Amino acid sequence: MPDPLQLPHLLHLLEDDSPMVQDAVLRELASFGDRLEPELSKIDLSPYAGQLDRLQELQRRQRMARLLDEWSDWFDLEDACDRLETALGMVAGYMDPTMREGRLAELLDGLARDFKATGAPQDAYRLARYLFRERGLSGATEDYYNPQHSNLIHVIENGPGIPISLACVYMLVGNRLGLRIEGCNFPGHFLARTVVYNEAFLVDCFNGGKMIPARSFSHARLGHVATGGAAIEMTASVPIIVARVLGNLANSYGILGDKRHRDLMNALLARLRAAFDDEEW
Repeated sequence: MPDPLQLPHLLHLLEDDSPMVQDAVLRELASFGDRLEPELSKIDLSPYAGQLDRLQELQRRQRMARLLDEWSDWFDLEDACDRLETALGMVAGYMDPTMREGRLAELLDGLARDFKATGAPQDAYRLARYLFRERGLSGATEDYYNPQHSNLIHVIENGPGIPISLACVYMLVGNRLGLRIEGCNFPGHFLARTVVYNEAFLVDCFNGGKMIPARSFSHARLGHVATGGAAIEMTASVPIIVARVLGNLANSYGILGDKRHRDLMNALLARLRAAFDDEEW
């Protein structure tokens, strides 16, 4: 059990320039787990302002290195939904380090459980209505390029998301209910695709879960986007979906002028592209 009385000493050691000392201090601080913030709040931190800045910077670097090191862990998972959930869970966990491991799975389990409790027929049409009308998951019409709109944990807990993050929630909850819901890599506006009563539908999760019959989609207009041609017929693979999420994040961080995180997302994207052959794309 880590000793809170050692925290001032550990904060002083953060001034040491030795990477070995810094790593040892971070490991010791990490051993506090969820208790670290409450224990720090009990200390007069005014003498440690510089150390706290350094702590935050070291923790940020450590999290970036860990994400890069562990990124390939999901590549060889056999189940497509497991791969998607693991990849997006890693990104969400990095974006919000205060979240405990497994939080995304808990939230998705809760949505599936709550939908079952409604007693509605367990089909993709009712699930779309439940998620995007009754539960309030919705398209982000304000601050569209906020990176958190690509963070599935943030989307589920707060509501707004972009087309692909909302579609991923729909797919992953549907998988828990035994429903086959796929991604459709429509240019400019990601869609979901499913079958209800033997008819194929495209689902616009950004606009209230609107269901568009696939046979008539060539005549539809989706905001400013017209037909997507071959994209309507092709299922988006997990690498394609994750790559599009990372591309969106790199773009969002670039708009914010956050070069560090833009470069991180591009590095993850490069490793992803290098790992999968043409069949995955």
